[in-house]
Parts: sequence; structure tokens; C-alpha cells
Amino acid sequence: MKNNCIDIIRLLIDFHNLNSGKFTLIEHSVGINWRVANRSTISKITNIEEGLIQHKPIQEIIISGKDIINASFNPSSILLVKENVISLSSKIKLKRKTHHLAIMNLHPDDDINYTMMLKMLRVVTNYMPGYLLKSGRYYHFYGNDLLNMKQWHKFMAQFLMPTLIVSPRYIGHCIYRGYAALRLTTNNDFKPHCPDLCDILKNGKNKLYNKTHNQLFHPTAFSKQHR
Repeated sequence: MKNNCIDIIRLLIDFHNLNSGKFTLIEHSVGINWRVANRSTISKITNIEEGLIQHKPIQEIIISGKDIINASFNPSSILLVKENVISLSSKIKLKRKTHHLAIMNLHPDDDINYTMMLKMLRVVTNYMPGYLLKSGRYYHFYGNDLLNMKQWHKFMAQFLMPTLIVSPRYIGHCIYRGYAALRLTTNNDFKPHCPDLCDILKNGKNKLYNKTHNQLFHPTAFSKQHR
């Protein structure tokens, strides 16, 4: 069985001792995004007002890291509308301080292949170790670092500046809201694929972990600890 986004989050909670941390789950609708619906420059100009809308979450649920690690955790169960999805906010409250998970929704340009995307991801994150998940057509990145607010703003800016592997609209939404968010659940029409692990990135400029690496990054550790 493939390791999914919940497995990765649980591993990060264990590693950073975030059992008492307060996480936020967000219910929101999904559909064809503005950038896809308005591919041409003329269409974007014509519909610019729609492109500035910041949709509010349907609901926000505060949950502890301990609750996420619990085997009974099922984000789909809290949906008010079954067609919606649940996403996890990067923002964590821990001991009266705010931290952020180093997460990013990767949306590479059409002419950027997987190898090129990985190379840019490594440079943009300063070779941060972490996990790459396939979300459907695109990818989610879960970095192993826990960021303060200043570091989080730099993290956002670093991804935006090359303009090639993220949607600038996604960064805009993150800055406006004060957090990044990645989807945990599925929607049959628009988001049918549950994000699952496709690569594990190690620290430094070396290549990806393959078959032999320590337990922190070993996918089999997920099932041993959390299932």
C-alpha cells in the first residue's frame, strides 16, 4: 500500500514532537480554477475581477497533533458537504507560538518535466529534506523543516521567484490568508486522486534516497509507527 499524505503528516508530527500542537483543517469547495478557466491573456484581462476573489473556508476545525496520529483520524468524516474536500493548513500553534509546516503545492509549467522540476525544487528549498507526493496531475511537497513566520515568508518567496514550478495565484492566496494549505481528501469530479508518496528527498545535494536510508525517511517506518 502506498504511503499517503496522512502518513507523511504523522511522521512530521512525531519528528517535531507536535502531539500537543494545534492544527487547522479546512473544508472548501473545488472546481476549475480561474487560471485554467482563463488560459488566454485576453480572457484573464476580461475576467480579472473574478481572479481577485478570495473564497472563505466552509469551516475550519482545530485539531491536535495527537488526534491526527490517532488511527481513527478520518478527515472526510468532518465534511459538511460531501462534494467538498479537506485541506491542512501549514499554520500550527505550539506553546503560544506560531509555526508553519514547509508545504507547497507544485504546479510546474507544461514544458517542465519531472527531472527539471526536482532540480528546481532542490535549489529553491536549499536542499531541504522532505517528501514529494503525487496529487493527480501535479505534486505536493512536504519539507521536513518547521518554520517561523520570517522563514515561512522566505519559503513562499523562494518558490515564487523562478515562476516555473508553482502557480503565482497559489502563493497569492497563501500570503493573503497567512498560511499554505494542501488537500488531504478527494472529490470525484475534480480531485479524484488522494496524494501519495512518490519520492523521498534527502538533505544536501546528493540524489534521492532509494533503498537504504535511516528510519526517519524510511516509508516502512510509517506503517510500523502509525498503523
